[in-house]
Formats: sequence, structure tokens, C-alpha cells
Amino acid sequence: MMKVFTDYEHGRAQMAIEWVARGGKPIVEIGSRPIDGLDVSALAADLNVCVSTSGESVRAFIAPDIVEGYCVYGFYQFEWAVEALLMQRTEAPDWLLGSLFGYSPEAIDRFRCASSERGSRKSLGVRSTFRMVGVYGPLAQRVQRRNR
Repeated sequence: MMKVFTDYEHGRAQMAIEWVARGGKPIVEIGSRPIDGLDVSALAADLNVCVSTSGESVRAFIAPDIVEGYCVYGFYQFEWAVEALLMQRTEAPDWLLGSLFGYSPEAIDRFRCASSERGSRKSLGVRSTFRMVGVYGPLAQRVQRRNR
């Protein structure tokens, strides 16, 4: 019997486990909850039941959310996925999280283009030069000088 999850949440958890185990998703968040008053042991027990009943080789996680006072939880197969999730929340660009959650390269590019239009994209100092070659960082300045 589940302590925290509803039957609906248990069903969502089973679907997420399949996405990780069979669908190639490195990590899947299935929900978030306020930390205040949360019985973390009960949530962990429910996640454990979901993994056990699935029969798949996945693990569950509970981690702080970007939103202060909340946690997120879900499933993963490899430890690096959780490490990347935690790192992304403090250091990495937003699009990296899309990659971690298994979004297609095209979807990530659309997100980056939309972010650029809103002015939130960091410049990498890229300068397209010869055909399909992008030059990055300090080398881009050299190419820009030569092309003038």
C-alpha cells in the first residue's frame, strides 16, 4: 500500500520507469512536493515500491527543486544522471537539462533560439566563417579581424 502516492501517481511512476529503462531517457522527474511537512521516508518508500513492482533496473531519487522549499523526485538508471541534474541546478545552462531529460537535439535548438530572441542566451563568441565551420572563444576574434 502506498503511503504518499495516489493510484494515479503510482501509474505515472510506472510509465516513467519504462521511459528510463526502455525509452532511453537518462532521468525522469515525476513530481514535486513542498518540503515543509513532507515525510521523506514515506515518499522514498513509495518510490521503492514503484521500482520493486516494475521489475526494471532503475533507481529513484529525491532532490531539492529549483524552487526553494520544494523537492522533486523520479527515476534514473545511471548515477551520472542525478549528478548532472544537481549540477544543472547550480552551474549549467538551461538547455543542458533538456539534454539530460532526453529532448531531441532539434527541440533543444528551438529552445536555445527562443531564449536568444528573449535575450537570455549567453554568447559563446561564435563566428561562422568558412562554409559550416563555427569558431568559438578567443579564436572567433581572430577570424572576425581577418574577414574585415
